Amino acid sequence: MKLHRDCALATGVIFAIAVTVCVITATVLLVTRRDDASTGSQPATTSPATEPRAGCNGVEEACALPLTRMSFVGAHNAGGSSFACLEFTNATTGEPANTCNIAQYFPVECTFGNQHANLSALLAMGVRWLDMAFVGYNPVDPTQAYTAHNSDTTEFGIAYGDSAAAVFETVGSFLSLSMNRNEVVVLWLKAGEMDEAIQQPDGPNGYNSFYDTLRNSTAARFLLGSPSINSTTGNFSWPTVGDLVHTDKRLVVMGWPTIPADIGVNSTQWLVDSWSNGQNASALESEAKSACVKGKPVILQEVLSFNGNCVETRAANEVFPIIDSVVESCENIFLTILTDFLSENSTVFDLVVQSIKSRS
Repeated sequence: MKLHRDCALATGVIFAIAVTVCVITATVLLVTRRDDASTGSQPATTSPATEPRAGCNGVEEACALPLTRMSFVGAHNAGGSSFACLEFTNATTGEPANTCNIAQYFPVECTFGNQHANLSALLAMGVRWLDMAFVGYNPVDPTQAYTAHNSDTTEFGIAYGDSAAAVFETVGSFLSLSMNRNEVVVLWLKAGEMDEAIQQPDGPNGYNSFYDTLRNSTAARFLLGSPSINSTTGNFSWPTVGDLVHTDKRLVVMGWPTIPADIGVNSTQWLVDSWSNGQNASALESEAKSACVKGKPVILQEVLSFNGNCVETRAANEVFPIIDSVVESCENIFLTILTDFLSENSTVFDLVVQSIKSRS
C-alpha cells in the first residue's frame, strides 16, 4: 500500500487540501461533540469539579468494543492553526530565505494549516484522533522536533508549528483532567515525511530523541504501547476501549517511522488512501476490500477538497456512501473521519452521532 502524503495542488484559484477519512475496523463511531469547546491557546491545567461524560468517549456502547472496531472524529494536521512560514538565513549562500514559496499566492492557513482551532480547542470540542506530521527540527531552532506540513517541498515549501514537547504536554494535560478520564485519544504520527533527520535513529534530531520527548512528557503515563500478539493468528490482540479507560492507558500511538513497543504501533502498512487511487472512489473501495480480506486492520483515507478561501467544496456526508459498503463487508475496519477546518458545529460530529446510533 502507498503511504499517504499530505500535499496541496494549486490550479488557478482552486487547490485541493487533504480532508481525510481514515478507516480501520469500525461498526461504531466513537466521538460526539463536546459543548465546552474552547479557543484558548494554552491547555487548561486546572478544572472545576466537572463529571466526565458517560461511557467511553461519550458513548456507552463503545466501552465493550475492541479498539479496532472503534472510530473517532479526527483532525487532519491537528494543531495546524499555529503553522507559519519561517524566515532564516541560507547556510550555503548566506542569503535570507523563507520556508514557504507560495505564501504570496495562497493563505498559509489554507495551504498549510488546515485548522482554525488550536490543539487544545480541538480536543475540547470532541476530536479524539490527532493526525500530526513531525520533523526533527526547523531552520530557526535545530535543537528539537516540530510539527510541520509540506505542500510539495520543491514547489510550495514547508510551514512549521509547535514543538513536539508542547504537543505532548497539551495532550497529557487534557488526559490528566478528571472530567476527561473516560476519553481515549489516538495520535497518528507522520514523522519523517519532510526531512531525513527524524527518519534516523540517532542524533539530537533522530526518532529516538523524538520518542524520548514523549516518554518525558505528562502524556507518557497514558501510553498504551504495542498490544500483545495473538500466538495463533499472529495479529495484535487489541483491548476494548473500556479496558483502556479502566487501566488509564488512554493514549494510542500509531503511524510511522519506527515506533518502539513502549510507545505504540507501526501501522502505515494498513493504510489505503484515496490520493494513491487518483481520488477515485471505486478504486479506493476496491483496494480497501482487498486489503481487508487479508485479515489485517485497514485505515481508509478519503480526501475532500477546499478552495483557496478554506471553503469546503465537497460535503462531508458524501464520503459515507463511499465507505459504507467497505464497513459492512469487512470486520477489520476502524473508521475515523479526519477533517480540515473543524469547528464544534461541523457536520462531521452529527454524522458520527448518526453512525453510532445505526451501528451500535
